[in-house]
This record gives sequence, structure tokens and C-alpha cells, in this order.
Amino acid sequence: MARAKLATGFIQFAANADALGVTDHANNICHIAATEASGASTLTFKGVSNGNVTLSGLADPSSDQQAATKKYVDAQISGTSWKASVRTASTAAGTLASDFANGDTVGGVAVSTGDRILIKDQASGSENGIYTVNASGAPTRATDFDAGTDKISGTAVLVREGTNADIAFMCTTDGTGGNEPEPGTDALTFTAFVNTAGTLADDVVTTAKIANAAVTAAKLHGDVAGAGLANSGTALSVNVDDTGIEIDTDTLRLKDNGVTTAKINNAAVTAAKLHGDVAGDGLANSGTALSVNVDDTGIEINADTLRLKDSGVATAKIADAAVTAAKLHGDVAGAGLANSGSALSVSVDNSSIEIDTDTLRIKASGVTNDMLAGGIANAKLANSTVTIGGVSVALGATLDSHLDFSDKNITTTGSITAADVTCTSDEYYKCDIHDSDGSAIFNLRGIDWRWNEHMSGIEGQKSSGVLAQEIQQVLPYAVAENDKGLSVRYNALWGPMIEAVKSLKSELDELKQTRRYNLRPRI
Repeated sequence: MARAKLATGFIQFAANADALGVTDHANNICHIAATEASGASTLTFKGVSNGNVTLSGLADPSSDQQAATKKYVDAQISGTSWKASVRTASTAAGTLASDFANGDTVGGVAVSTGDRILIKDQASGSENGIYTVNASGAPTRATDFDAGTDKISGTAVLVREGTNADIAFMCTTDGTGGNEPEPGTDALTFTAFVNTAGTLADDVVTTAKIANAAVTAAKLHGDVAGAGLANSGTALSVNVDDTGIEIDTDTLRLKDNGVTTAKINNAAVTAAKLHGDVAGDGLANSGTALSVNVDDTGIEINADTLRLKDSGVATAKIADAAVTAAKLHGDVAGAGLANSGSALSVSVDNSSIEIDTDTLRIKASGVTNDMLAGGIANAKLANSTVTIGGVSVALGATLDSHLDFSDKNITTTGSITAADVTCTSDEYYKCDIHDSDGSAIFNLRGIDWRWNEHMSGIEGQKSSGVLAQEIQQVLPYAVAENDKGLSVRYNALWGPMIEAVKSLKSELDELKQTRRYNLRPRI
């Protein structure tokens, strides 16, 4: 068969009919020979230096006689099942029904319909897996990762773009009973483990992966040395203040005299920790507790309490002038005495007896008749008569005459009882006479009240009348004032009251006349 030559770099037939060749840019032809021998087929690559032949575009084999790539073989050897790469991978949970459709951003990439994506961060792990993006709505699980019949546990997938670009993730979820986990039912977990540079991904080396004694001091980062530690680059060491704590022969220990009072916790030192010489004068150390030595005459210990013994303070123990008033108990002050806490004093009634300039004496006018046995005769008095209203009355005598107060005022907050009381009203004694203003009465009010016993001395007696303060507002001349308060000159109210009554009568007569006129028959 004649050789049909194609353009350089493309497939061509060699001169021999049983060979297929590919030419390189130097027109050197690589022959692939197919021979049949004993029922076997053989492909032979000729004209290739060192036998280096690269095949690309091969899918993972699904039957025994299909070709396999090195990647597939390595994965099978290491127990890793590689799936076709995904365009991007999620970085946070989203709503499966709405957050992974055409145009949505997943892992920093705006995805398109048909893109393969890895969803690995869902709140419900059963939603995690490899999906294909749809034009709208939820994505569809990829056909190579949609059932337990697919290889699920140990599956690895490479992310090409976005936040997780060039990082491979492995499904680390194991099935149960020797079965693969079921996508959509079992919670799937994906863990980053390698990147395209051939290095381990961040945070994939767990404690279980590190061999014992594998981490030397040189492998430790500077920030491993936290508070109290130092990292020299060759070893970790403990920082000490060398005052309370020191390092001696590679041993951490308390330094001599390093424990100060401030370092000892309250109640931390028990009796057993005390040395025998701690018990000085007045103290004893039994080895289990410190105790106080007492003479049990003046001082005793009662219920674990040190105290003066009853009657233990003898006179000889009290210094002269040591007992001040403040030291005296309240019951020291007997009848006739008082104890203020600062001094003892004599109690006096201050009516008959008083204390003047620290001296007890009978008070002026302090001796009443009741205090005198048999009373005092008038002859013993400098003044034995009393003159009232022009009438002299001997002490002890009975007054049966009329009293004349015509030129005097009588003031009292109590009551005056009499069969008849007359007031001077003769025109002879009056001037500037004119009609009273009756309208002032209409601005007053009559009131009922009970006397304030505390202020007036009248025991709860009910009465009627007016208030002096209100009278003072409209008829100031009818109110008198002294050190006892305000009083009303009731006589001064009669004039306005009479004129008010007359005014009311006049108005009443006028109303009656008007009524008669209105009731008169009309002709």
C-alpha cells in the first residue's frame, strides 16, 4: 500500500502496510507495528529515543484489557480512587435548591451549566458530594459519584479553579458492614490532603500521622514557645525569675528563701509545717498545733478562745485612774445616777433641784406647798394677798365679789364660762361711725372643728366659728395677734353680719315684689 503522507506532526502510514507512524518536526517517523503471534497482539514503538512515549486522553480502564495511566495505577496502589477533576469547590454551606445553579458563585467562581463542582460544607453532610451544575435549581449528582456502587470512600478529586484551586480533596467517610457510604443518605466528609505541587495541603497532618520522637526542636516554630517557655532553635527551655524559682542541673526547683509571704496561700501552712522554734514565749508547739500558755488564774482558754477568767482581774491589776467613765457598765449607775457613757451624773428633776456650775442645789421656786409638811402660813409669806380686778383676796380665801376688768385685757387659749357676758358698746366711747360693709361676710365661711389638744390644751372639744387667717384677709381689724397666735374679735363681726342680713332682706323683698307683679292677672 502506498504511503499517504499528512501534514507534519500528524498521523501517517509508513511504507509497510502493517505499520502506523507519527512524524515529528524533523520528519523522523515513529513506527507502531502491530503483529499477530500465537493469538496475541503486540504494539511496537520504533524510532523513539529511550522509549519515551506519552499517551494522553486515556480514560480510567473499566475492563481487564484496557490501557491504564500511571496516575490510575498510583491511585490504586495507594488506595486512592481519583475522580475526574471539578472546576471549583464550595467554601461554605449553601441552599442546595438555589445556591449552586448557573451564574451562582461557588468557591469564588461563577459556575456555568454542565460544570462539575465539589460541595463539601453543607450543614447536612448527606448533601455533600460531586455535582453537575444545572441551568436553574439544585445541581445533579455526578454519575460517577451518585451511588454506593461507585467508589466513594477514599475517593480523591482535584479542584482546578477558585479559592481551593490546585488542591485535592479526599472523601474520608467509611461505609458500614464493608459497604461503601451512600451519597444522599450518609454524611460525607471531604478533607484536603495534597496540592498540584506535590506537597501536603494545609492542616492534613494529624497527630496520628506523626511518628513518636519525629518532631525535633528544629522543627518547632517560634510560636510554640508560649508563656513561661523559650525556643532557642535547638531546644525548648523554661523561663524562670531566678528569685523564687531556679533551674539546677536541668531540674526546676524552688530557690532557697524564694518563697515570700505573698507566695503563701491563705491557710496553706499547717501546724505540721512549723518548726519547733516557731513557738516562742507564751506559746507551745505540740507538733500538731500551736497553743497559748495561760496561768488559768487571770487568763483562761475556753472553747478555743483566750479570755479573762471570771474574777480574774484583781485590784492590783488595775492601774490608778485606769477606769474611765467609758469603762463603767450601765448598771453602775444606781438610783439617782445616770451613766452617759462619758461620765456619771446625778439625775435631777430640774423643777425642785438643779445642778448649777457642777453643784447640786434647790432650784429657785422649786419648793412647792406639797413639799412642805403642814403647809406655810400666810404670815410666813412676804406677799400673802392677791389683787384681781381691784379686789384684794388673801391666799386661801374665797373670792365672792365682782371683778372689774374695764381697763384691762383678758387673754386665754382656754374657755371662759359665765352666766352672762356683756361688752361695752356705748356711743360715748365711739367715733367715725358709719355703716359696715356687709359684702365682706360673703367672702367668709363658717367651719366646725376639734381643738388641737397638743397646741391649745383643750382636750378634743368640738366647736364652730371661723378661722382668724380667713377673717384677716377681708376684715383685718377683727383679728388680733400675740405670741400665742391669732385671735378673732367676734364683736367686730356683728356689724358686717347685720348689714349682710339687711342686704339679703332687701333683695328678698325685691324678689317678692317682682314675683307679685309677674303673677298679677293680665287684662
